[in-house]
Amino acid sequence: MTTQRPRRLSRRQFLSLVAATPPALRAAMQPNPAAQSSEVPAQIAVQASRELWRIPAGVRGFNFWGTRSDAAFMPEYQKIGLNLLRFPPGQAGDQEPVSQELIGDSAKVSKAVGGDMVVEVRLNGGTPEQAASSVRYANVEKKFGARFWEVGNEPDLYPQRAGAPNFRPSWYNERFRAYAQAMKAEDPTIKLFGPVLSNKLDEWMRPFISECGDIADGLSWHFYGGNSKQSESALLASTANFDQQVAKVRGWWQDPAVNPKGHTRQVPLLISEYGASYDSNSPKNLTTLAAAIWTADMLGHLVTQQIDMAAYFALWGINFHGVWDNRGKVRPVYTTFLLFSQFGDRLLKAESDQPLLPAYAALRPDGALSLMIINKDPGTTYRATIDLQGFSAAAPARVWRHDKQTPGTASDYAGPLAPLDISIPPYSTTMLVVPARAGLPTQLIWAGAGGAALLAGLAAWRLRRGR
Repeated sequence: MTTQRPRRLSRRQFLSLVAATPPALRAAMQPNPAAQSSEVPAQIAVQASRELWRIPAGVRGFNFWGTRSDAAFMPEYQKIGLNLLRFPPGQAGDQEPVSQELIGDSAKVSKAVGGDMVVEVRLNGGTPEQAASSVRYANVEKKFGARFWEVGNEPDLYPQRAGAPNFRPSWYNERFRAYAQAMKAEDPTIKLFGPVLSNKLDEWMRPFISECGDIADGLSWHFYGGNSKQSESALLASTANFDQQVAKVRGWWQDPAVNPKGHTRQVPLLISEYGASYDSNSPKNLTTLAAAIWTADMLGHLVTQQIDMAAYFALWGINFHGVWDNRGKVRPVYTTFLLFSQFGDRLLKAESDQPLLPAYAALRPDGALSLMIINKDPGTTYRATIDLQGFSAAAPARVWRHDKQTPGTASDYAGPLAPLDISIPPYSTTMLVVPARAGLPTQLIWAGAGGAALLAGLAAWRLRRGR
């Protein structure tokens, strides 16, 4: 096949091509000075050439109560990126032994989505023998391959009643050893996590690390932004507390004075419950847009803090908790997970110069760059200039947005590509997915999706001229 040298367009030919471009597309290519005048400028920088961490699929987890495990619903779970189930959810696991039916339902979902399971065994009122029988049923008899297990649920909140054991850290640590011995006798490959705390890390986590650092396969605890009495501004600021907790726990584990038995080992971290509010009986801070924004920011903190597994509380309605309520109606947080399903698995460094406009970035398996931008300000629209350092962007980029007017729908990005320029409305989550340029011509690349349309027209013109 012979090739011809590309012909140059004359000024008249170029203007004719622009005139043939649809008016709506031409308008999308032009800035709107009136709209920009009331926007606060923001600078976001992404270092695309520096991969910080490979994000494990287990961070996309949920607490599960078995409501829907039928094949017809699996596409819905896949839409939100579900990859881990933790069950039973919350205190239910300490009210009775985990049922074989729930183990089977959870295994069915996990297999369908290619995910994992975290099984909570009963501690308060339970026995090591009962826990071992659950391991035997799941992994020996049924061969479900349940790899991750927890002992108890929030023992730091067990009520002290007459005739009950003295619920102290030393009691939990002793029981954890007994459970570990019994459960691993049935399947030595399982990974056992503790102490599954609510929030009393100083009183409970540190002693657990000191006494069980040689046998714990991982550390687990829960994180909630607050409760229904908390203001939305305080709620949205609470994710910073999570970073402090992670630093404290990792510091204890690596300190030979605190962890003489296991400080040289590396163990995964599991946040087996998280949510904007722990108050199940109130919709405030659970079924609101602010709760959805908090969850998006929390997902960003989970990945930047390099958490290995995490399970949102909960997948199905437990009062006002849940991605779906018990009638199958989605809540605002559903859209958060829908957007996050577009997020990549190779974490990049992203920085914003606005404290209420955090940004998180990752490369996807298809080579595209994903950028999640969260506006935690209820009254400010930001105009974000985004510098993708070490990344050559191509059109068409896609934008998913969740705010008061937009329920997570996707559209083409029509702005410039170097740098990106986009308006971020108040109280919103925005997901940008930008393809990587691979051997494409650079003419008009600044024009984003509009430039792509012009390039397509140019290519068609050249093809006709080459005939």
